[in-house]
Amino acid sequence: MKKIITLKVNAILIFIVSLCCIACNEEKKEKISNDISTLSKIINLPVVPNSAIWEINSKSNADGFAPGPTDYQLYCALDYDSTQIQKLTQSLENRDDLSKAKFLNKKFIKKWYPTSVQEQFYSDGNYLKLKSKVYQGQPFYKGAYLNGFFFVTDDHKVFVYLYTM
Repeated sequence: MKKIITLKVNAILIFIVSLCCIACNEEKKEKISNDISTLSKIINLPVVPNSAIWEINSKSNADGFAPGPTDYQLYCALDYDSTQIQKLTQSLENRDDLSKAKFLNKKFIKKWYPTSVQEQFYSDGNYLKLKSKVYQGQPFYKGAYLNGFFFVTDDHKVFVYLYTM
């Protein structure tokens, strides 16, 4: 009798834990946004874009990462006109091109990236590399987002990847 009660209690506990895991996974679904006002509260926008599409992902202990605070990754594509892009790129003339030093996981490309952004990535063995010049993300740094990079496409899109540590 005691063994049956123990099995039932264990089954109930497993069921509850499963529900919690499902709920956690549902919460982790990242949302893609185009809200420039909210984005400007999260990162610096040296030149306000005409449009933006972005998302934030989180990585924590629950995701199997090392113990510590939750880290965040922000991916965004900003759309500028020629005048805006000229203003933004004026400060890039003396900056180092980091493209040769960037090796990215193949999962880095998201389906929502604009075509011109996706076209900047190419496969190099097990990694992705970038065709365009890549710059330190400093012009966009704000708050805890103090790491990352960005690049500019020929059609005036700026892809920004920033993360916390």
